[in-house]
Amino acid sequence: MATTRAGADLGYGLRPVDEVVAEIVAGLEERRIDINTQLPERRAMQELNARDPLAVDAALAPKLAELRAAVRTHRSI
Repeated sequence: MATTRAGADLGYGLRPVDEVVAEIVAGLEERRIDINTQLPERRAMQELNARDPLAVDAALAPKLAELRAAVRTHRSI
């Protein structure tokens, strides 16, 4: 995540590592297929996108240029 400039102001943030690890371990122990470690706000956006993608488009539109600029050089696997 070192290459991204998208922060909490754009809906992206980092969770403490110990919380993420605990959530992953719990998900593995429960044999969950999907373990989502995103912040609650991002999870809500993902759930809304599944139900109403146009609502997500409308929510992101005002900051789309800022989002694109913030992640322009970001690379992840």
